[in-house]
Amino acid sequence: FLSLALLTKGIPFLAIYWGTLILYLLLEKLIFKKPFEVGKRLILPFAVSLIAALPILAWYLYAYLHYGELFVKVFQSEVIHRALNPNKGWNFSFYFLVILWAFLPYSLLFYYSLPGLLLRLKRLEELLFPLAWFITVLGIFTLAKGKIPVYILPAFPAMAILTARLERVDHKVVDFIITFSSILMLGATVAVAYYFNLYSSFELWIFILLTAALLLALDRLKFYRLAVATVPLMFLFVFSILPMVEKYRPYKEVLTELKREFPNYQLATLGFYFHNFPFYWRGKVYKLHSIDELSKLKTKKVLLFAEKPLKGWKVVKKVELYKGSESRFVVFLRDIKNHKRFGTFYFQVKN
Repeated sequence: FLSLALLTKGIPFLAIYWGTLILYLLLEKLIFKKPFEVGKRLILPFAVSLIAALPILAWYLYAYLHYGELFVKVFQSEVIHRALNPNKGWNFSFYFLVILWAFLPYSLLFYYSLPGLLLRLKRLEELLFPLAWFITVLGIFTLAKGKIPVYILPAFPAMAILTARLERVDHKVVDFIITFSSILMLGATVAVAYYFNLYSSFELWIFILLTAALLLALDRLKFYRLAVATVPLMFLFVFSILPMVEKYRPYKEVLTELKREFPNYQLATLGFYFHNFPFYWRGKVYKLHSIDELSKLKTKKVLLFAEKPLKGWKVVKKVELYKGSESRFVVFLRDIKNHKRFGTFYFQVKN
């Protein structure tokens, strides 16, 4: 599984693995006065991680032999530069704010759980490892200059364990947070439905009423009530919001059609590049910075993607695409609603 994680996210992901392990052993020594054992508890996991890294190291070697300096350049820009880029500044509070909405509906409970956990850590020794796991992920991606909300996802399993400790805690504050979060989720459903003019959906209101009835029935199962309160919002997103969003992401339809119409052409982008293109084009996509770079391509059959029609080229497809980052999903939804950051682009072939 570690090999699969490294193949998915790259060799730097070992920093989370090693960081969690070392921090856990250090906290164990500092808090519980246990010896910092270097044997099986440190050397063996390090050895296992190096073995797990062999598949991706083999892939790195293959990519370097095949692409040479191009692979090194991409690795530096997409991994090293993204993490250390000084121009992006440093935002300490970024992931603390992201957790508030990304870990809904349990984010408020998670934040409430942390102080109590730290005060009772000597009695809750079994939670030391997930705590070290959370601190490591939060620390690494807080220090990294490049930030997008999904980077915090590796911490979610640990956060779930740290939150679940409250499941059997009989406390008025916990009860209040659960009730408040449940109302918040139902309110968010109504607000999103109103914002996107979906409040006339009969199925949605039936779903909300059934959810409210189920919440009353689950009076003693507090944690389950909170999960149930999220279901209408998930229903709204799956059956209304996401299908609507896909209308503004026509990459598959457009590129499949063009691939069928121009099967022997090379796709090149001029000035603006979408990372979805290679996947749906099912082939290499050339990224050009100027029209003069076309001469470097080995074929004259070029399907050119640009922000404006070019002289001597015939427009075969005009499409409107989002120019912002789709990874910031809430901003993406707001821009869809206000129709902002969209631009018209042209697929062209030489006359």
